Amino acid sequence: MDRKSETTETDRVGVYYKAMAVTAVIAGFVAAVLVVGLTVNYIQGKVVEPSLTEQLAGLKLIVKEQPDNASVVEHMRQLDLELRRITFRRLDRTRRGSLGLLISLAIVFFSMKFAWNVAVKLPCPTGDAELPETQKKRALFARRSVTAAMLIASVWVIFIFVGEGVDYSEVLEDEGAQAGGSVVEGPKYPTDEEIKANWASFRGPGGLGIAVGEYLTEFDVKAGTGVLWKTAVPINGMSSPVVWGDRVFLTGADEQQRQVYCYDAAKGDMLWVGDMSNVPGRGDEEVEVMEDTGFAAPTAVTDGKHVCVIFANGDIGCFDYAGKRLWAKNLGVPDSIYGFSASLAMYQDRVIVQYDQGGSDENRSKLISMNISTGSIVWQFVRPVANSWPSPTVINIDGTDTILTCSDPYAIAYEAGSGKEIWRAECIEGDIASTPIYAGGFVFAIEPYSHIAAIRTDGTGDVTETHIAWKGEDEVPDVCSPISDGNVVITLTTEGVLICYSVADGGMLWEHEIDGFFNASPVIAGDKMYLIEGEGKMIVATFDDGYKEVAVSEIGEVCLASPAFVDGRIYIRSKENLYCIGE
Repeated sequence: MDRKSETTETDRVGVYYKAMAVTAVIAGFVAAVLVVGLTVNYIQGKVVEPSLTEQLAGLKLIVKEQPDNASVVEHMRQLDLELRRITFRRLDRTRRGSLGLLISLAIVFFSMKFAWNVAVKLPCPTGDAELPETQKKRALFARRSVTAAMLIASVWVIFIFVGEGVDYSEVLEDEGAQAGGSVVEGPKYPTDEEIKANWASFRGPGGLGIAVGEYLTEFDVKAGTGVLWKTAVPINGMSSPVVWGDRVFLTGADEQQRQVYCYDAAKGDMLWVGDMSNVPGRGDEEVEVMEDTGFAAPTAVTDGKHVCVIFANGDIGCFDYAGKRLWAKNLGVPDSIYGFSASLAMYQDRVIVQYDQGGSDENRSKLISMNISTGSIVWQFVRPVANSWPSPTVINIDGTDTILTCSDPYAIAYEAGSGKEIWRAECIEGDIASTPIYAGGFVFAIEPYSHIAAIRTDGTGDVTETHIAWKGEDEVPDVCSPISDGNVVITLTTEGVLICYSVADGGMLWEHEIDGFFNASPVIAGDKMYLIEGEGKMIVATFDDGYKEVAVSEIGEVCLASPAFVDGRIYIRSKENLYCIGE
């Protein structure tokens, strides 16, 4: 063989040898990375998954005891899905990583074997040393080859081990459902349609005192005409009835007892009595209340699955629809001159508590959001206000779910979800009792015996100087909350004086005085308003063109609570009984 042929053969065999050697090195690098990755994957399976499994088992025990606990059910569902994802991705990575490791080791073995065979057959060069140019070309080729191989190897490792692979969680959910297994549903909140179809809180949807549908205008208790049923209430209270579907709820309390009553809405039968004794956190401090307020002035709230109640001594609790007490706690005896009376409101799976007490500069008042199923506090914020007696209301204003509150000296709006303050207006003083309403683009807040203020709702921060559109100062209520159809707003004083204002500019449209006294707030149903007089009369009148009386019906008992209107039936609480009025 001449020297040229020998050099050519050496170059060809040398390229094969270096290619196989580089391949073996790269495959070995990939195998080493995969070994590390598989080790980490194995450790994850031994540490992370058992911890999540233990947490899931604990949640399942809680759900078994509290099947309606929506927040725990949702937590369990999310944890279950996360555990599934982690487990099956780990198994998938183990499968692909093991296969990749096997292939990499095979490549290492065959590459080294081939390189060894080639090395044995390499001709020994016998002439002069290689030219510098040849050495440079071979070095550049080697560097480029190694770089390309490393890039390819890195992509391969990512594909084999780091990639997410198949997400089995949805598949497992479907298979579980098809096999009859238990697939946990997420929390279900009442829809807007469900809320509007019921009377879940004080003064109904949004706290507006607006009823949907047609209702009787006249009945006769003595003759039984228009009275579907009448059922005794065991312990008196000032709270109003709330209604959801086929259930009606009331509360009653005295110095010794605090109770919630569940009635059949169709027949009036008492279904169960919920007891609020032995409440955790309750102290021995005595509660002082005025006779007009009593121990059970706050109205309950219900979401169709739970009913939450609160009493003058700060006891708050929740019952399911079977009458089982789910939770109870004491918020501390409120420092309230006349006795605590703020009713509860509802937002999604939360109950809203306006816990105003003390003076405006004492920082003791709070707005509290609690999980309705567990009683855990979602958020709470100190309010710069004095003790008060209005109830919070939750309503959507310009696309934002908003909590409206009133207390000396502010009307304040909060984001319902976060509790963040949206705006405040310093426009009321004294012993605030009327619950605010939203209508026609304004929030209406009442300072007793002084004025009603119309506040525009498109502001933020302190809007005292910029967003109070008008004030009405004619015969202003001290107890009753206003009503509005969006065009007019009507107020009712305890002495029976009705004033009708134009929503747009506050101009007084008419005034009328009724003989009697009123603690119950009026309600609008269609083109009529319903008034419950304290001595036991239901007065129905139209209001679009002045006050025009339609009918007066005698109940014959003291009536201080605001009525509930649902599905053509009126639920009226007297001092001793609960009445259902309807066709």
